[in-house]
Amino acid sequence: MSDEDSDQSGSSSSSDDSQYSGGSLFTFDPTLANEAVLCIRGHKRQPLPVSEQPPGSNPPTGTGGDGEWTYVRFIPEWTAPDWNDEPVIPITEQGKPIKMARRDYTQMIRPALLPRDASRNPTAYALRYGIHPDAPGGRSKMSPITSKTRWVSLSCAQNTSTGFKAYVDDEDLSAAVQSVGGTRKFLDELDKLPEHDPQHEHLFATRLLLSIIEDDRDYQKVLFTDMTTDERIMHKIHSLDPVAVPQSTLSGDLHPLLERGRWVSTTYRGDDEDKPRFVFNLLGTRGEYSAENELIWAALQPALHLASNILNSKHPTWVAILDLYSRRKVGPGRRPTDASQVTGAGASQKPKLPLYAVFDQFSSPPAYNNVEYLREKSTYDVAAAAAEYLQEHFSLEISSAYLAGDDDIRSGKKKPVWGVTRDLGCLPCADAKIHVEIASEMLWPLLVPSYTMAEKATSSLMIANVLLHELAHAANMAVRILFGRWRSNRDKIPQLAGLNTFDPLMSAFFGEVTRCTIQDKDDRQDEPYYREEQRAELGYAFEKQIWGGLLEPSIERHHGAFPLMTFRSMDISMEEWPSSRPNPHLKDKSILTEPPLPVDSFTRPVQMTDTGRLFQKSFWETDAAKFGHRALRLGANELDIVTTKREYLPEKDKVKALGVSRTTFMDKAMNNLGLAGHPVLVMYLTECITACVGPVAMRRRMHQQAKLWPARDGEVERLWKLCTKESGALMQCYQLTNTSDGEKERHAASRALALKQTPMTLDEYKQHLLQDVYTAVERLLFACVDLHQFMIVQIEQTQHLVLEYLQLKPADRAPIYKRYMLFVHGRLELTYEAAASNVADMLKRSFDILQKMSIASTELAQVFANMVNKLESDQNLFQQARQYMTKDSVQDVGSIPTHFSSVPQAAYERRLKRLEKLAFRELKYMPTGLRQLADTCFKMLQVNVPPEAANAQIDAALAAQLATAPPVPPAEHPNWLSAQNQPKPTAVTNMGATALPQLSPQLYNALHLQANPPPQPAPTYPPVPAPYSQRPLTLSVGAVPGPSAPTPAPASGPTWGTWGNDAVNKDSIAQDMLDSMFGGPTYLAEALRLQGEKRGMGSDGDEGSDGSPKRKKGRGARDGGWGQAGMA
Repeated sequence: MSDEDSDQSGSSSSSDDSQYSGGSLFTFDPTLANEAVLCIRGHKRQPLPVSEQPPGSNPPTGTGGDGEWTYVRFIPEWTAPDWNDEPVIPITEQGKPIKMARRDYTQMIRPALLPRDASRNPTAYALRYGIHPDAPGGRSKMSPITSKTRWVSLSCAQNTSTGFKAYVDDEDLSAAVQSVGGTRKFLDELDKLPEHDPQHEHLFATRLLLSIIEDDRDYQKVLFTDMTTDERIMHKIHSLDPVAVPQSTLSGDLHPLLERGRWVSTTYRGDDEDKPRFVFNLLGTRGEYSAENELIWAALQPALHLASNILNSKHPTWVAILDLYSRRKVGPGRRPTDASQVTGAGASQKPKLPLYAVFDQFSSPPAYNNVEYLREKSTYDVAAAAAEYLQEHFSLEISSAYLAGDDDIRSGKKKPVWGVTRDLGCLPCADAKIHVEIASEMLWPLLVPSYTMAEKATSSLMIANVLLHELAHAANMAVRILFGRWRSNRDKIPQLAGLNTFDPLMSAFFGEVTRCTIQDKDDRQDEPYYREEQRAELGYAFEKQIWGGLLEPSIERHHGAFPLMTFRSMDISMEEWPSSRPNPHLKDKSILTEPPLPVDSFTRPVQMTDTGRLFQKSFWETDAAKFGHRALRLGANELDIVTTKREYLPEKDKVKALGVSRTTFMDKAMNNLGLAGHPVLVMYLTECITACVGPVAMRRRMHQQAKLWPARDGEVERLWKLCTKESGALMQCYQLTNTSDGEKERHAASRALALKQTPMTLDEYKQHLLQDVYTAVERLLFACVDLHQFMIVQIEQTQHLVLEYLQLKPADRAPIYKRYMLFVHGRLELTYEAAASNVADMLKRSFDILQKMSIASTELAQVFANMVNKLESDQNLFQQARQYMTKDSVQDVGSIPTHFSSVPQAAYERRLKRLEKLAFRELKYMPTGLRQLADTCFKMLQVNVPPEAANAQIDAALAAQLATAPPVPPAEHPNWLSAQNQPKPTAVTNMGATALPQLSPQLYNALHLQANPPPQPAPTYPPVPAPYSQRPLTLSVGAVPGPSAPTPAPASGPTWGTWGNDAVNKDSIAQDMLDSMFGGPTYLAEALRLQGEKRGMGSDGDEGSDGSPKRKKGRGARDGGWGQAGMA
């Protein structure tokens, strides 16, 4: 039985969906339903009042105490009793419905775990990814091709501990239909078969099956950024196998910072709507998110033990953050020294000591006065003092991603975060409190019995990661408080670890460091940079040093897609850090200018086995003990599949392709469509614009990426030299061991004289030499591991670069080949391949030395052999990529004889094509005003919308309404038609939830004229130029539906200038066009205000600031467009 058709017992429940049983905490007054309507994002969700419940209602057992229960909040938000799953929702004003709005399907999808879902018999995948609105029954469209409903031959099978788990490889599937040009081409050919063909019925079924598969795979590639479920199973990223990952075996005492006594009781919550209590209701299990709840505390144990093991291992980054001596000045060449780039108090002058950074113990000492004296001569252990201070002033709490501490949840401007760290105390350091809150939204998957151990291990990894992220902020905060406020509170500062607050040298040193802050930041909030990173964010820096990158959900989050899955912690990927667009310091003055930041974003899905090993005691006793913190890195030892997002598109290139006015209009239109909840449409339009720009887009990105090459080549050369140095040290030890005893004694005496030590005896010296050999071998292997892991990342990025290059037409490759690919070809051959080959030979020679010394064990031989094989494989992969870096090695991407193992199959297709059907689907359900806006965008880009994309129900109602109602003069109704004044349709009486969206009088009159059209010319648009060979851009065939066509502009309205050379104000043109379409700015502002209310935003539709104190650090999903979780 396939995963899709497996047991669904986890979805059933006997509890009532609308109201809890009598006597329970969660009995609500139904009269309060209107005030407690849960919005889609949850930002403005008011905690549910329960003050009017029947007498005798008590909190559920095990919640940690009595306290107040006036306000509660359900986590996740869709488990609330009044949650509305309807795709069409009424928007009311003063208790009366005034209009209807249909939500984008990505805004509605949630795991099918509610009692109401049981009637639809949700599949195992629907329990995780939700029931898709277009899928029959309880399907999610996320099942692999081998689902029971898809009768296809299996091309390969994966042997698991419980039997064979079948999946279909993308290459095999493509090969099956390659003779006709691929799956989509095959479907087109099937459409051409005559109906009288005797095989037509059979072929129709075949086509239907292939069409379902193709649609599902397109949807999967959107949800998981170019990856299908089959690929995820094949690469061991995902499985519903219940024993794919064993249960956690971690045990022992927790780290003192994570003990149960650290967690704050929630009894202080519940009496204020800004501080509700957080509760869960999953599959009949109810309770409160609190460390005092035994169920929650048990679920947290794997994450707490993992975080404890990492802290107890004394990770060098953790030690460095606690150690004030690790701080050093940022070089003047990296910081914004131009006074015009500095805001706030330092805007009128160049900052003298603007920035400082943290360097770990392997780096050079800090460049501060008195550091060497304090470090070597004094008895002050500043790291121990900071650690002790943190333990005495630290607390933890389970909160919500949307209600972090004292933020005003009613403002609607709070961006969700995974965790937050705040200084709750007053200025005296003795009274300070460092408090960390983590999001309860991460915990709920641990409470679902039907979820596998692999999924729960991934969720536990995410919880441990957030705790470590926030602890990095807390450690730095402890250093800042202890050593930054002590001068004015010497009598109150605790005497920790031999600290002498009256030492004049310490006073001078601490004073110099604490003054070293960027001018436009709060001194108490300022964080140092880490090493050479451009962004001052120690939480992310700590994550990168532990895992090799940042852990984020794998679900697509750009432009607010899939908001109910934003905090889904069961599917995670590792992203690069730091990452940004080029020259970000011009907008954010806290970002350093050097080294340049990358342009493209690469994401590596985390494998289940890579996650599961971290929770096994055997891993910590073997790999972690052998390789130290390097063993924690995820997916860095083997080449695996990665995805990429190419979002850098300079404004000037869009203007060159579209013109100033159209570029401005498209930017505003796409922003409004995103705010209105249509992320798939925004993604599709973005791809259309990129296609219009053509190969220029790749040249622009290559220009920015070329700035990174010197630093990356320098890192390879540094690691190469380090391997050479350690190999030389091993050779030197070997030579000394082969000398006579007399030579050994003389060398021992010389060494003791140089170090001013007592000479060692001959036996002591021999033992010392042997220890030096072991140390040199260890350092050599560590350097080789670092080199290999760095090369793996470069191989993955190179393969994606080569594929993008081959997807260009041969004529478009010439300038890129001449300017960039020739140079890349040389870099790979002379630096990367040479380093891999040289170090592999070096390892072979080093192992020969160990054999001659008779200390090469079988285990050590295996380690050396594995490392040699990895480096030789790196060399071969670079050579494979180089063979395609020519102008005419292959004609197109379909001619590539081999498949790049790090590139998903979707990357070989045009992302534009697979987004097309999903985008056109959304057009059917959009309100008329937004539909008209989308149609205008399509006309500008010469995209033909198929007739079936029309909204039949709304168009029918619109035609009936316009045929029977007279026009409304604009003067009588300047903005929206109210519910009581709008003409009611007479021909259509049972529209129900599909009632018409409200129209502005201008738009209403224009559409009325379309229903009863007088002779008049249709609006025309200048043609899109075709500067590149792939033009014109015609993506599909069909006509634009009449009722949704753009409103003809009045004679006195805006006129378009020459294409690409507009001579009029671009902003006014774009705004005038929006106004003419929507009936003035009031219509659009009202629409966005209502959408903002639905999504928990402010009236202006902006995210805005969170309004919280500056002295706060938080860990959130990095900003990727509107609606995505961001850093606090």
